[in-house]
Amino acid sequence: MSVAQGGVTFTYFCSLLREIAKIHPRKWSNRHTLDTHPALDIFKRWLDSLRIHFSPLPTHTVAICLRFLFPEEDIRRKYEIQEARLIKHLTESLGLNKDALKGWSDEESVGCLGEEVKKALERTCPHPDGFISSVTIAQIDKLLDELASISKFSHTSIQESHSGGVRRQRAEIISSLFRKLSPMDAGFLTQIILKDLRPILYSISELHYSTALRTSKAMP
Repeated sequence: MSVAQGGVTFTYFCSLLREIAKIHPRKWSNRHTLDTHPALDIFKRWLDSLRIHFSPLPTHTVAICLRFLFPEEDIRRKYEIQEARLIKHLTESLGLNKDALKGWSDEESVGCLGEEVKKALERTCPHPDGFISSVTIAQIDKLLDELASISKFSHTSIQESHSGGVRRQRAEIISSLFRKLSPMDAGFLTQIILKDLRPILYSISELHYSTALRTSKAMP
């Protein structure tokens, strides 16, 4: 059970994402499947389970989960971090080989940095499969606030929340975010920071999207 003394663990939240990622792509020609909403059904079941295991829910739990689930809608926090910069910080913070993540955009990959982070950490991480980190969603949320406070484009309240004292560098904050996570959880967090969970949740092919497009064009 992913119950930590401090609240709902990030691993528990990621269990929702893992279930959503298992959904098989639907064919538009199947009218019956278009009337179903498997991701919504999974979310409802997960939320029921959350309320059972963590009742009463810690303050702001649902709001935090929604920010993680829809990172592109989190307009208050701006990270100003794209793949290239995040790769630099991750390789430095996690002690990865400098070339470990550079292939994320190769045609042989699925075009998802989060997936490449997961694979790279699986080769080096001491945590076994199924590892449950004690890091809570509240702790991750607070660290993301700190990361966003560096950006002048973040909401004023976010910038001011960390205006006192010495500001930590992005690399230090990213190290705090990732160092205690399992490879799978780190992959999901990568895409949350990039504000786009779609590549890791809805991989349309084992091939990079550009290869998939060329393949589809070649089909009669």
